[in-house]
Amino acid sequence: MENIDHYDLWSTWFYVEENGQIFSAMRITEKKPYNFIPLEVALFKDEQFPPKRYAVIEENVADWNSVAFIQNIRGAKAAKANFIAVADHCVKKGYDTIYGMYNPKLSGIERIYLREGAVLSIKYPGPMYFPGLYLKGEIPWFEVIEIGKESLQKVASKKNNEHIFVEDLST
Repeated sequence: MENIDHYDLWSTWFYVEENGQIFSAMRITEKKPYNFIPLEVALFKDEQFPPKRYAVIEENVADWNSVAFIQNIRGAKAAKANFIAVADHCVKKGYDTIYGMYNPKLSGIERIYLREGAVLSIKYPGPMYFPGLYLKGEIPWFEVIEIGKESLQKVASKKNNEHIFVEDLST
């Protein structure tokens, strides 16, 4: 498992790889007064013009993005180990809330998030979309989720078992 934090000033990347192949990649983007997190870049699904988007004015929050994971048992194990490592990072940073977005048509990562305590956001309801982003020729719609401190701590507490998932990707 690797953690890299030099791509921009606000993001920390996490990935699980074996023999040069990445099995899972995730990113945390910390919200600062002078940057936008993905939730603030996405637009509402409506017909209004000009399009509308959210402004996150909270402090001590971040956005969690599960960029990719291989859709097989090794990828699932890698995503789970990565999920635990990212939650641990968020707890150590002391974030109050982590926001994220998921496409309901891609259920794999959704199951991990919701099983581990994420909830659909009431404060920032979806669906949302990113201009110019297409999946198989269609605009993908995203729902917004929130993960609170208590859920992050619960996930991070599993860190002692993380080595099981990382060391045993071959099964």
